[in-house]
Order: sequence, then structure tokens, then C-alpha cells
Amino acid sequence: CKLRDRNLGLFTADRKLKGDTAIYTRQNEAGTRNGFECPEERDYYPYWHPTPWVDIAVLTTDLKRCEFYKTESANVKSRYACVNYTTSTIPNNAADCVNIGRGVWKEFLPTPGLSAPECIDALWSRDNHLGNGVEFPGYPNYYNWTVPNTPAENCVFRVRYNISTGEYNGWNSSVNGNITKVTKTVLTNNIGAQATSATNPTVVQRNQAISSLDVSSYLGFGLNTSEQYRRGYVFRQNPTVMPFSEVPGFGLQLAINTNQFGRTFQDRSHTFAIKTVPDNLKGATIYNLNVRGKRGNIVQV
Repeated sequence: CKLRDRNLGLFTADRKLKGDTAIYTRQNEAGTRNGFECPEERDYYPYWHPTPWVDIAVLTTDLKRCEFYKTESANVKSRYACVNYTTSTIPNNAADCVNIGRGVWKEFLPTPGLSAPECIDALWSRDNHLGNGVEFPGYPNYYNWTVPNTPAENCVFRVRYNISTGEYNGWNSSVNGNITKVTKTVLTNNIGAQATSATNPTVVQRNQAISSLDVSSYLGFGLNTSEQYRRGYVFRQNPTVMPFSEVPGFGLQLAINTNQFGRTFQDRSHTFAIKTVPDNLKGATIYNLNVRGKRGNIVQV
């Protein structure tokens, strides 16, 4: 992951990624890691390279996407990776692997016996709620998983959850592939809106990295390109928006963090072992008793 080229078609908004390998993403621009996680793999699903993970279930509020999740899962569909490459970084596609890396684009077949993950309707919960659910009063939202009968000492279980956003259509490939950050030298006034020295004597010239994502068209505001930038209707960090065209000096700053709008969170991973049932308990019902304890901090789900 640290050496593999990152996917340059992913939407990065106005984030300044510190590198070009798979540890750098819009959510993880500095390339920090916890353990052996791969930030690009963690943030995007289904992932396009081989991983050690087996998909169990997808809980979604949009069941129309279930067929996609199931057919694209690495449980049932091959993944490819570049091997025997000669470059300092690992090419992430067949053309670069063969033509630049002088490597082999190798197929990694799914593990025999695996089926597609279950895809079901997610139980409803209000935003940022860590308590009991609604459909089963007194109990948290849950998913019943039957532990496979495959004894192993070192197993890891993880939960990821994605929060989509209405500011852009993340399922539209043009958002990911064509909307890239743009560095422009602009004249700005004291509220961050584009201006000219003739209309505002306090303007200063500076380099400004901004996203070219057109929020105006997507949300139906009907502004032309010049008006979008002048009034702040583009997707960028903490923009100052001028809601009234007839009042150019009036701006409202929005609390927008472009690495948080549309992102994936990962629960703490859990390690466990799967034991063979002792002969004297075969056929018996075994109960797994647990206690709901106090949670730690807000990120420990």
C-alpha cells in the first residue's frame, strides 16, 4: 500500500495530498496509518486490488445498489495486481504495469467456497446516535452473523460505515475522474469572494487551491461559471458564500471540511479466535454472554 500508486481518478476536492501512493487519500492527505491498514482500501468499497479481507455483509439505505455490491465483491470476483515490477512504486493498472513497470498484471482468484456478501436494509438510526435503535426498543441496532466453522487462532473483524453527502454525486464517475483541484491566482476581497482592484481597493493577490466542483449546477442554483466562483458556490474548505447578488459585500462562511463531506469511518478492529467445539459439547447450545459497557470516546463506536 505504501508503495502502490494511488488511484488518480478519485475525487480529492481541494485537499493537498502529500504523496502519490495508496496511503494518501482525500480523507488521509498526510498519509498517516494505524497498524497495517491501507487508507485507500479503507476509504473505498469495493476495492479494486487484492486484500486479505472477506466480505460478510453490506447494510445499506439504498437496496438498488445491492446487486453491485454483491457482484463486485472480492468474494466472487477476481482482483488484479502488478507483480515482478521494476519501478520504485507499484503500478496500479495493467497498462502501466506492463509498459512502465515491465511487470506482470496478475489475476488473484476469489477464495474457493466463498459466496457474495449479504446485502440488506440498514436499521434506521438518527444521525450520530450511539444508543438503542428504534425497531427493537431497548436494544442497539445489530446484525446477526453466523461465525463460520473454520477454526483459526488469529481472526480480525472490522466494521466500516460510509456517510454520503448531498453536496455532490459521488456515484457519478465525472465527479471522481474530472473534478480535480485547480490552483489559481485570484484577486480576493476581505470576505474571500473574487473581485478586482477597481471594485475593491482592499483586495490582495494570492494563490488559491480550490475545487472545480460545480455546486451551483448540481443543486440547481443556475449560476454561470464566473458567478459561481465570484460568489463562492464551489466545493472547498470553509467557503464564504455571497447569497445575495445585489449585496456583494455580504458573505456567510460555511463550516465545510472537504475531507469529511462524503467519507468512510472505520470502527476499531476486533481480534478473536474460532475454536473447535469440544467433544462433550457437540450438539449442545452454547451461549455467548456479553455486557454492554460504557463507551470510551466519541470515535469508539
